[in-house]
Amino acid sequence: MKHALTHDQVTGFAMPSFFEQEALQLLSFCQRTHANVALFHIAIKPEDAPEEVFYTLGERLKEKARESDIFARLSPAVFGCLSVETSPDHIELLTDKFQQALSKPVELPDGSSVAVEVKIGVGRFPATSQNFKELMDHARSDLGQ
Repeated sequence: MKHALTHDQVTGFAMPSFFEQEALQLLSFCQRTHANVALFHIAIKPEDAPEEVFYTLGERLKEKARESDIFARLSPAVFGCLSVETSPDHIELLTDKFQQALSKPVELPDGSSVAVEVKIGVGRFPATSQNFKELMDHARSDLGQ
């Protein structure tokens, strides 16, 4: 029952408030262990695509990430992903994987397909941000670059 209250019904990803709780725990862990974490802010267009599109995109994201990565549906057309950096090129590699997986058209049950546009912004803790709000703000502002 708790899962239904804290996770999106379409994707199964955490909803924003639960994602923030998970993020705060992860950032605390990273502070103690001197680990780095990246927040990927993934914006999808068209924003009014059918829910099947977002379900499929969510599944594609999960296929490209590690089991330990934490996903959220931050708004109807925005996903978030928290990922502990494991190598110097971690962010670049994961961004490329996400971009490739999400750029393919989504086939709908009626046989039609929906082409999507994806923008990915990245915030890094502690490199560019000292708390969750700064991390989110930096990832959002990175979308346009």
